[in-house]
Amino acid sequence: MPILLLLLLLAAPHARAQDSLYAQVEVREVYVCDSTTRAGVIPDFKSSACIRAEGQFISPYKRHIWVVATLIAPRVMAESQQPLGFFLSAKASSTLWLNGSKLGSNGLPARTRDHEVPGKMDTAFALPPNALKAGKNDVIIEMSGHHSIIRFWPRYT
Repeated sequence: MPILLLLLLLAAPHARAQDSLYAQVEVREVYVCDSTTRAGVIPDFKSSACIRAEGQFISPYKRHIWVVATLIAPRVMAESQQPLGFFLSAKASSTLWLNGSKLGSNGLPARTRDHEVPGKMDTAFALPPNALKAGKNDVIIEMSGHHSIIRFWPRYT
């Protein structure tokens, strides 16, 4: 299944609707790289192995890829006292970094099926306080989908 990059506010249940900051992060400059490095080694996203993604749908089906995206967060979200999280929906294993800090892993992405540990389809990575900055933020995602048995739609980037 292609992934959809989303940064969500995982608001406490008592948060008022008008305080919700959902969907206020702007996604810009998404690049996808087929893996040319060993798992866990962040590639040079300016290499010829990387292409700019025209949309937010990226397929890790039967491959090991890296994704980098620039996110623009409003000040109100960065300064919010509400818990924040990064929601990733992908039929893949994944590891996620925000502004150079590793947020966590879902399964274990790898270059081959034998080395991959499958992840859950939907995952929320908790953001530590002050991890999200007002303005520009860089998200890097390593992912692989070698254990997928169904291609949900044609391969996108």
